[in-house]
Amino acid sequence: EDFVVAGGHATLEWAIQYPVILDPEGNPQTDAVMKVRLIGSAINPNHNLHFGATFNGGDFETLYRGAGELSADYDIIPGEVVRELEVEGGTEVDFHVRVEFPNGSTTQWTSTNDPARQHMIIRLMDGDAIPYYRPVTGQSTIEELLASYAVDGHVDVGPNDVIVTLEAYTPDVNHPDYDMQDMIVLISYEAR
Repeated sequence: EDFVVAGGHATLEWAIQYPVILDPEGNPQTDAVMKVRLIGSAINPNHNLHFGATFNGGDFETLYRGAGELSADYDIIPGEVVRELEVEGGTEVDFHVRVEFPNGSTTQWTSTNDPARQHMIIRLMDGDAIPYYRPVTGQSTIEELLASYAVDGHVDVGPNDVIVTLEAYTPDVNHPDYDMQDMIVLISYEAR
């Protein structure tokens, strides 16, 4: 039986272990269930977004495909889970996005593993500073879209969460449409 006498000092030690461990890029290092939530979008409401991923370079999985405007009018409630799938530990997740226009044409796929376009997808984890990009006239900034997930200009999410901001229109950082908030997604990993 351990006890501390009056005037003594106790030494307490404990280790908190989260059931899912992410690497610095936000990839799961332990088996997990990946939950995808759309939390913001600022594109033309007549355009559709196609968002997906490959896992360890394998087959493409669609995570969301539909209206670019996230609202109840389109049966898309920001923050609701739109896709859930199991992911093995050690998996590298490569996100992809493109815009689909009403005439059937699309933008080129943007991918985290494409050296020419990887700057169009940013992964943010707890404590990361929220970047500023000038939004297209009349649209919200990334920080405004992340208001529920931010404190003092920094991301405020759990240790098993990754926010992904995506620019789907243009790789040209000097183009007026380059604003990195065409789609903002919350990826949450839970133990399986």
